Amino acid sequence: MVEPVVRSVLSRVRRAIESRVLFPLGEQHRILVAASGGRDSLCIGSILCELQREFKWDYLAVAHCDHAWPMDAGVSEHVRAFADSKHLPFHLEIADQNSLSQTETAARAWRYKCLVRLANTHQCDSIVTGHTMSDAVETLILNAVRGSGAAGLGAMAWQRELAPAVRVVRPMLEVKRSETAAFTTQS
Repeated sequence: MVEPVVRSVLSRVRRAIESRVLFPLGEQHRILVAASGGRDSLCIGSILCELQREFKWDYLAVAHCDHAWPMDAGVSEHVRAFADSKHLPFHLEIADQNSLSQTETAARAWRYKCLVRLANTHQCDSIVTGHTMSDAVETLILNAVRGSGAAGLGAMAWQRELAPAVRVVRPMLEVKRSETAAFTTQS
């Protein structure tokens, strides 16, 4: 039996993909799921795996960027096990500990650089993240506190270009973090 939260989240992500034309029908799509190992990224990975049969994407894989920070020990293995359980290809990038500054800003820039490189290597047109409505609200508040002006107060984009022929897609912006937690527990 499919739990109500699972059905609801799956339905809303499907609707977002269709109504926002995140993966236009009739086009070939090769998708890389950016998986941090947290509930949000594993939730979107599970959802896309479920929807793969319906949308018939050409390629769906999981990518993880390991910062090689001591507090992240074991996360790569967790993400690899997830990908294996879904029968999805797994791609791993590991940072050189001496070259990556231990700031979130530097880590984010390194992750996106690695994800674009992996997308290009595997001819993926889309990198999908597990950003949720909760992330969008947090970003809005943080930008307001920083005084970023009108540009920073805009909503997190459903999709945007990261590099030529590679875009980031966020199909869970209408899903709350509490729902991804329930989804991963119930599915």
